[in-house]
Amino acid sequence: MCSSDLEAIAGELHHRIKNLLAVVSALVSLSARSAVDVREFKESLLKRLGSLGRTQTAIGIGKQEATNLHELFGGELEQYRSREGGNVVIIGPPVKVGSAATQTLALAFHELATNSAKYGALSHLDGRVTMTSAFIRNDEHLSIEWRESDGPVVKPPTREGFGTNFIKEVVKRTFQADVSLEYPPEGLICRMTLPRSKVEQENRAAVVAI
Repeated sequence: MCSSDLEAIAGELHHRIKNLLAVVSALVSLSARSAVDVREFKESLLKRLGSLGRTQTAIGIGKQEATNLHELFGGELEQYRSREGGNVVIIGPPVKVGSAATQTLALAFHELATNSAKYGALSHLDGRVTMTSAFIRNDEHLSIEWRESDGPVVKPPTREGFGTNFIKEVVKRTFQADVSLEYPPEGLICRMTLPRSKVEQENRAAVVAI
């Protein structure tokens, strides 16, 4: 391996570690804010770190190909799929997700899936989650919609938990994104509009610590 290759890997590693530490800082801060006791804080934080660890494996150092949005979404939802797979629907074109965006989006999907499995569509035998993506605004932005249906009747939460705070604060600030969460009785709807350049970016954008 030549010196230029080593320098490239060292540079990638530097930015990856910087981003990772910022993400961990946000996870600890938001988990502590939303936990009711130390036990809940420990359990929730360990699960989130586990999700983050799987993402780091998927975007291993030196990997030449970016992650695909469908694969990223499917990976976080795999454990909740029914045998037929019809409870998880993915619609939209192939979308490249650079390493700088992968860990933040993976954690957002993880939180949406966890919440759905506890209280929403994925907690119900007939429930369904549909993720729709599309390029909009002259293909310069990516629209992502998470929509739950056929689950229990939804009511707006009385307090904002980790997942809501993560999506509203971290995802919004990291991507300078438009983010909304709606709670119609039919099922939760989460919409995110992200600059395409930030979604495809490699190893330069660190998540904002809270």
